Amino acid sequence: MQFGSEFVYLRDHPDESEESVDEDEEVRAFSKRRNSGQDDGKTCMLDILDTAGQEEFSAMRDQYMRTGNAFILIFDVTSRGSLDQAGSIYEWLLKIKGADHVPAADGNVVLVSLSCLENETTVMPRAPPSCAECNAVLSHLSKIINGENGQPGGWHCHFCNTRNDGIEEKDIPTEGTVEYVLAPADTPTDDPSGASPGVIPGAQGVVVLCVDVSGSMGVTTRVPQLQAEWKAMRDKKAGKEYVTRLECMTTAITRHLERLELDTPDRQVAIVTFQSQVQLFGDGRYPPTDVTGDTLISYDGLISTGRHLAEKFELQPIKDSLGTLKEKVCDLSAGGTTALGPALAVCAGVVADKPRSEIILCTDGAANVGVGDVKKDPGFYKKNVALEQVSAAAATSGGTVNILHPLELVRQIRQIAQNNLVATDVRVTLMVHPALLVERNDQERKDGEVSHRIEVDVGNATKSTDMTFSIRQRASNIDTNMAAFPAQAQISFTRKDGARCLRVITMETKATQNREDMEKNLNIAVTGLAAVQKTSALAEGGKNDHAKVHLQNVERLLARGSVGDSQKEEHYIFLEENRELAKELSEQRRGPQTGASADQRFKNLYKKKHASVEQFLGGKKKGKAVKGRITDKKLNQQYYDYEYQPEEEE
Repeated sequence: MQFGSEFVYLRDHPDESEESVDEDEEVRAFSKRRNSGQDDGKTCMLDILDTAGQEEFSAMRDQYMRTGNAFILIFDVTSRGSLDQAGSIYEWLLKIKGADHVPAADGNVVLVSLSCLENETTVMPRAPPSCAECNAVLSHLSKIINGENGQPGGWHCHFCNTRNDGIEEKDIPTEGTVEYVLAPADTPTDDPSGASPGVIPGAQGVVVLCVDVSGSMGVTTRVPQLQAEWKAMRDKKAGKEYVTRLECMTTAITRHLERLELDTPDRQVAIVTFQSQVQLFGDGRYPPTDVTGDTLISYDGLISTGRHLAEKFELQPIKDSLGTLKEKVCDLSAGGTTALGPALAVCAGVVADKPRSEIILCTDGAANVGVGDVKKDPGFYKKNVALEQVSAAAATSGGTVNILHPLELVRQIRQIAQNNLVATDVRVTLMVHPALLVERNDQERKDGEVSHRIEVDVGNATKSTDMTFSIRQRASNIDTNMAAFPAQAQISFTRKDGARCLRVITMETKATQNREDMEKNLNIAVTGLAAVQKTSALAEGGKNDHAKVHLQNVERLLARGSVGDSQKEEHYIFLEENRELAKELSEQRRGPQTGASADQRFKNLYKKKHASVEQFLGGKKKGKAVKGRITDKKLNQQYYDYEYQPEEEE
């Protein structure tokens, strides 16, 4: 857990502090440096319409204001009346544009990185002692009350100051991060089915490859000339000028299967394909089972079918089924419509009773058969991918979404495999002092939902799952004399071995009413990540103008707070990472996007909303993160073998 600054900033007037319209000299100088030499080559036309103040032009004036992106107010420096008129025009502009006063940005954010669940920490011997009033867990910050005459002691909650009795010395944490085992791990057995000794059968879950084989997957893509010649030199049979989407997909899936066989040889894999119907191949040892007819329009029926087929097919570990799986994948052919919704429902049924499972959906089109049919959309045939629908499914299950050029599929599936699952059934509870309020940055806030405690059902957590929260002071009843405020993250999760655990992280941060103290001690990467996640959530919710203003305000904050070399480096990274996002927000004002452009917008917003803090780290910090990664020599060699495999004789 990290804070956006070394200080929680307490405003003198929480409801009145607003971002100043005029930037100070430092920010103006920075903006000048940033914008110099970045001419986009477009011609700017200055259109002057002199209405002489006539009322009949008022409607035209308002229309100009609504569609304008920038305004220049000119007044006579020798005339007070001219300045007053310019001020009136400014107020009118705000009214016409529907501008809201947005509070000045600050570093009051908290980052909870779920990659920490992969690391071992101190395990406490008994159940977590929690406060009877607010459910905060006993921590190293709690005030301990020693017991008398052999009686158990107690503790004062560091959040609500409630006294709690009945603790022993071994219950008291001595560090900020501890873990409690709520339920023991499953017992490993030597399974006669072929699993490796000591491995829990099915504990790693099932990987279901849900592959689109509809007619559109037969569309070809031109292979770049250099790549085609390179392939021809490697393989006499290669060097094709065009490849289909399905050929790219089968190559990517084959590489992924080979990686799984090395990385997790005991994991089970099943293949599901869909076009006008859904077919389940299992691990390739059985004839395919078809799902057709009325079943395609019944969600419950599809889930039930998936469950039944999961029981019917006994999946072998991939170390034994790799050959048959690759054979089935290579035999796939394209044709028919797109029963995407039914296929996803069947896959959900297959993994319903198998925790820690994954569904990898590979498609290029929108659902137009069975449940999830989007035929009623009049612009359907102009769309490339129904990413809005697919991203909702991914967000619900803790997955990811990517739109890729067909030739990039191998690389992307390899990246997905590298982003390992660290825990399942994850639930995060973040508590701050009752004088503060906390809210999520990756979704819009609804009225009445803000408190000093927030709970989030995450589902599956990977190495890159980073969650940010904003904290702010209550409008009243706050003791501004408090030197520090505590925060506690309670993360309940299921480990890979099946154990149910609770990770408790407790920290405190200093408080200040001096904005300069907060800004000079900013954690640029954390504050930047929080800004990106919140901006993306606002834009997804249709609040494009609010999102743009928020991003600009944070950009000003980071410019002022970039004092040290590492801060300046991370600020530059923040600007570069968000160049496309800022452009996206500006272009959206011209009107809603459709077709492939809309899909690209959803992709960009989805990726930013689920960004990782590692993207915003400076070189030194990022170097430490990279060194901490565990690499497998066999996997590395497998990858290089793809690149440099020798030419085979026919």
